[in-house]
Amino acid sequence: MVFNDYEIKEVTPEGEFLFNLKQKTYWHGSSVGFLMGDFYGILVQLGLDGNDVKSDGEIDIKRLKEECNSLYSSMTNWFSEYEKIADSIFDEWERIGKPVALEYQKGIKKRCDEQDAVKSEYH
Repeated sequence: MVFNDYEIKEVTPEGEFLFNLKQKTYWHGSSVGFLMGDFYGILVQLGLDGNDVKSDGEIDIKRLKEECNSLYSSMTNWFSEYEKIADSIFDEWERIGKPVALEYQKGIKKRCDEQDAVKSEYH
């Protein structure tokens, strides 16, 4: 019996390249939120997220705060540009019909065939 009738579709080299590029930018971009959250957590631990910062004399807290804010702004700008690039890749991928890479399709086909084999044992 066939439950998952998955057939591998034809893939152009451009479509496969764009799919792989989309996948890679997605996975790399998904870590941005975690990175920025960790950085913000460091700022909170240093007490640099409020107005009641007190210096202990050993560190110039005001300068440290300025440097951290500058770094945070630079990272935000860089990641927003990265996101724009990833969005344009995704838009182009959608425009050409959402092609899927051959290797990716082979994995889906294999999983579907395995599920069919297991299900057919019980039906």
